[in-house]
Amino acid sequence: MQNSRSLAIDRTILLAPRSLAEVLLYTVAGALMLTAAAQVRIPLGFTPVPVTLQTLVLVLLGALTGWRAGAASAALYVAAGLAGLPVFAGFSAGAASLPTLGYLLAFPAGAAAAGAVWARRSSDSPGPALVAGLACMGVVHAGGFAWLTVVNACASGLTTAWWTAFVQGTAPFLLVDAAKAFAAAALILGAHRGAGRMRLAA
Repeated sequence: MQNSRSLAIDRTILLAPRSLAEVLLYTVAGALMLTAAAQVRIPLGFTPVPVTLQTLVLVLLGALTGWRAGAASAALYVAAGLAGLPVFAGFSAGAASLPTLGYLLAFPAGAAAAGAVWARRSSDSPGPALVAGLACMGVVHAGGFAWLTVVNACASGLTTAWWTAFVQGTAPFLLVDAAKAFAAAALILGAHRGAGRMRLAA
């Protein structure tokens, strides 16, 4: 009979948590990774949205720890920042994150999307890994675009709000986020292949 403190292991997840303690450990560690990734940022003068490594980390969390643990890490990170802890880009928190709030609120869904896509793969190949990364990027961009549209509509009217949101929050990041999706796919495949070699050597 399974111990009440252990969890059924999902063999499709490389770092599947085996107990509630590991779930908590992965959740906190993932939130800390997102905090660190937020500080690797490149501000762009024409938009309040900086380039960071957070979406890359989101893909890795979802794919390597599973969609639940990945989403939990992202939710903990966002909740900590909104509660006032300086975990967002530039060690900011709370109201300072207003322009990027849509992206932040979409983080849990983005990590979950990456994890869900990768869990349904038919093989450990580049295609599913890349699709997992692009799914995460797409979800986060959708949240950011929707929020920036609302913000710009309140400031200057609905007529140009969507275009301004696209110029500020989507267009500048298409290529860099595609590159991050490729990088995440390479890291996911490398992690799985490394784990496979370790199992063969054991």
